[in-house]
Amino acid sequence: MEEVKQPTVLDALGDYGKDMLGLTPDNNGQEERVQATEEIKSEPTPTADKPVEAMPQTPSQASVVPAPAAEDWFAIQKFNERFGLEVQTEDEIKEAIRSLNDNKEYIDKKNYYSELEKVVDDMQEHLSPVKMFGSKENYEKAMIVSHLSESIPEPIAQTVMATDFKTADNLHCMFLEAISRDPNLMQYASEEDIKKGLLARIGVDIADPDFTLAEYNKAAKLNPQAVIGLSMGGTEAKKFFSGLVEEAKKSVPEIKDWKQEINNRAQQQVATVQKRTADWTDKAKELADQFKEFTILEKDATGKDVVDFTFAVPKEFQGSVANYLKEFAVSKGLDVTPETVVALKAEIQDAFEDQYKNEIRKAYVAEKMSKFKEEMDNKVFNNKPISTQEAPEGHAKSYQDELDEQRKRFGLK
Repeated sequence: MEEVKQPTVLDALGDYGKDMLGLTPDNNGQEERVQATEEIKSEPTPTADKPVEAMPQTPSQASVVPAPAAEDWFAIQKFNERFGLEVQTEDEIKEAIRSLNDNKEYIDKKNYYSELEKVVDDMQEHLSPVKMFGSKENYEKAMIVSHLSESIPEPIAQTVMATDFKTADNLHCMFLEAISRDPNLMQYASEEDIKKGLLARIGVDIADPDFTLAEYNKAAKLNPQAVIGLSMGGTEAKKFFSGLVEEAKKSVPEIKDWKQEINNRAQQQVATVQKRTADWTDKAKELADQFKEFTILEKDATGKDVVDFTFAVPKEFQGSVANYLKEFAVSKGLDVTPETVVALKAEIQDAFEDQYKNEIRKAYVAEKMSKFKEEMDNKVFNNKPISTQEAPEGHAKSYQDELDEQRKRFGLK
């Protein structure tokens, strides 16, 4: 006859319970058993052979000296004289000491930030662009020249910044544009020759014996085409440099008041934290209210997760976890997003299991033991006869049925 394995207590426990209790199969496939033992220690009983030792005597009430009254050891008047104060009661002194202790961190930080403020003021004074360049206008011109030098030679950039293009000579502007577009031009011709070439290009007769560069306007007036060419060329050159300068101005770093900048950033940070705190206050409470029970999942025969055990969440945990979640999210700089909400739900589970692991373990084992006992009672120790037709499917015979069947098999009935 094939031996039928009797169910054990460990069979009633899932993987979670076995892990918590430290129950793992040994090398022979046998499961370790946990035996709970209690040591009952009784108080020694006095006998005739061994008399009870006398308890040490305490001083009588008459021998106890009462503590001195406050006025016996502390005088407000002497205290005021010693420290130059005008307190009236001891409670005022206690409040002052308590306030000092409560505000110690604030006082320390205030001293620290006062020193830091001095450092910032000193840095701002020594690193101020205005102080380095003499004026804000000089600073801006230097920055514009630096930017222009990235596209045209620096000497030309400095000349451009020194030129007032509203009143500048047209021929001079055309010359600056020519050497800006081709810096190598100065290697082949002098400034005078380049200007003559520009005039000849617009129709000025530079071969005329009476022509002089100093009076080129007279020569240009002799040819209407040259007058128009000179005007259009000068306008285009001025437009070219105005565009370069305007673009360069955009790159000039703003002169900031760093002390004000720090204050602004601090205010922005405070506003961000306040908004984040307000957002998480309601959301954290909502998540805490939703967390009403802790569940343990196990795999069924098909590999699907099923609820194996539930543990009701105490009200006090729900009340405290909301504030914990809010402070956790704000300190981590988290905004309310679907991703952070999912992460904080997991944080609630971990925090609860860590705090209540002993209670969860006891409740888990108690429930499994109760179910195991009920199952054993139904299958083995239920002495009430159960009709086969009335019994649920898979229900074992009663204990009496099993006993009668075994007696019959061995010829005892």
